Amino acid sequence: MTINEKIAALRAEMQQKGVAAVIVPSNDPHQSEYIATRFACREWISGFTGSAGTAVVTLDHAGVWTDSRYEIQAEEELADSEFVQHQLKVQGAPEFIDYLAENLPAGSVVGIDGQLFSLQVYHLLEQKLGKKNIAIKADFDPFEKIWTDRPAMPGSAFYNHPIALAGVSTGEKLEKVRAEMQSKQADALMIEALDEIAWMLNIRGADVDCNPVGYAYLTVESAAATLFVDPAKIGVEVAAALQTAGVAVEPYEEVEKWLAEGEFTNIQVDPARFSIHQYELLAEGKVVAAEASPVQFMKAVKNEAELAGMRSAMKKDGVALVKFYKWVEEEAAKEGLSEAQCAEKLKEFRAEQEGYVGESFSAIVGFQGNGAIVHYRPQDPKAKKLNGEGMLLIDSGGQYKDGTTDITRTFYLGTPSAEHKKAYTLVLKGHIAIEQVVFPAGYAGPQIDVLARQPLWAEGMNYGHGTGHGVGASLNVHEGPINFGNKGVTGGTPFQVGMIISDEPGFYKTDAYGIRLENLVTVVEKYNNEFGQFLAFESLTLAPFEPKLIEADLLSVAEKEWLVQYQQEVKAELLPLLSEEEGQWLEQKCILF
Repeated sequence: MTINEKIAALRAEMQQKGVAAVIVPSNDPHQSEYIATRFACREWISGFTGSAGTAVVTLDHAGVWTDSRYEIQAEEELADSEFVQHQLKVQGAPEFIDYLAENLPAGSVVGIDGQLFSLQVYHLLEQKLGKKNIAIKADFDPFEKIWTDRPAMPGSAFYNHPIALAGVSTGEKLEKVRAEMQSKQADALMIEALDEIAWMLNIRGADVDCNPVGYAYLTVESAAATLFVDPAKIGVEVAAALQTAGVAVEPYEEVEKWLAEGEFTNIQVDPARFSIHQYELLAEGKVVAAEASPVQFMKAVKNEAELAGMRSAMKKDGVALVKFYKWVEEEAAKEGLSEAQCAEKLKEFRAEQEGYVGESFSAIVGFQGNGAIVHYRPQDPKAKKLNGEGMLLIDSGGQYKDGTTDITRTFYLGTPSAEHKKAYTLVLKGHIAIEQVVFPAGYAGPQIDVLARQPLWAEGMNYGHGTGHGVGASLNVHEGPINFGNKGVTGGTPFQVGMIISDEPGFYKTDAYGIRLENLVTVVEKYNNEFGQFLAFESLTLAPFEPKLIEADLLSVAEKEWLVQYQQEVKAELLPLLSEEEGQWLEQKCILF
């Protein structure tokens, strides 16, 4: 079926059910960012493959709401269909609701699959559409019928994550969660986020590409805990570990029966995860405490074992990256090398490392103008050969048994111009600003994000994406609740020692080049005195920056000192693990001034 044929099939279902519009989000019933292919309904109906966005189909319009990261990608992928791109003014904002409120007549019905809409989003829908007398039909799931070859639920087996890497037992984590529940007067907690479940139970899975998680629900009560999961996914070793921790196993679908008939009174749910479908299953009289999951905050603060595992993974990743960057430079000189070949070769180098599981996300390899597409994938129709000169942006990551990596470096094949060097150095200055900042405890990402942008702003330049995101320990490469946001200077989750976040400012010139420089950093204590606690960031990533793109005159003495020290650390950690030839290449990359 073509995209327009799919739209026609969807509209036929809409007309049959009296629905004037349907909203198709990007998530699954767990409100995940990364999902199994079974739940990729928005991608199937629209053809837009970006990881974030919402499709809306009315009887006379089809649109996809995306943010600036996907502007070029969406324009290209939607070009041959009825779908129109609507660019969000604010990243992540549900602006499609305003469109429906303004364009649908009173008395209309909007159809949604209630399993895919959190209480948070549903209440916003209800509030804004209700003012216009527009009703919501929350049991509208046309895709089971019109998506005739829809994939089945994934069924990969879970496996245990060793205590040597987890650092804390499942039993200890359950005790801590129950203490949090007690403080909220809750006698039940519903955990839906797949990475939170994996972290709580010290297990990992493979149901979602690049994310070591599996589909399940976890409920915690005062004296019980239950994992709702396909029993076929629980082998003997995992079953034994769960039993030791006091965790029962029930079929995945039975969670609905637990919600309807469970012997609890006060249930704590995360309103950003708990769906309207689940809410409507609760028996009358149940008290719902809608608060952010306590597990996401616990998980974000890495313990010493998790930090040690992450450092180990970074070192292995650094070795693979040096081998890869050297290979790219040598092969690109011969011409004919493609972006897609680079992505595949990078996987090969990582796979040589001990404990490699897979990519933490599909590699972004963008040469020349493709580097300006923030979430570009090299298999796209516009994939380039690395012929001629140009900027090469490579954003990639690996999943290892002991940690998760995410790194971006930008190189120049040929001789860079003054413009290229200036843009690269301004981005580098922003990156170093985050690496060098010292701040009082209590500050959050939105208050610090401006430091990464200031060198660019001073030259009338900017970038549209956030400067950083939290990262899991042998878990999802995107992890809440922390981030470096660009939505103002209020709010955000305060940083704590042990948290890990990316530092990745960038600059993008459409159709010309893209620059992004990314390290993962962990929060450390810098001072603790009569003025309070002060925090800083410590780099975890080990890979050189490109010396020929650095305009030394634009760097301060302090910035130069940081850069020299960082490159020396990269050498000290990686040289013993490289061949003589690879070591010589790294030595050359670390000569700066």
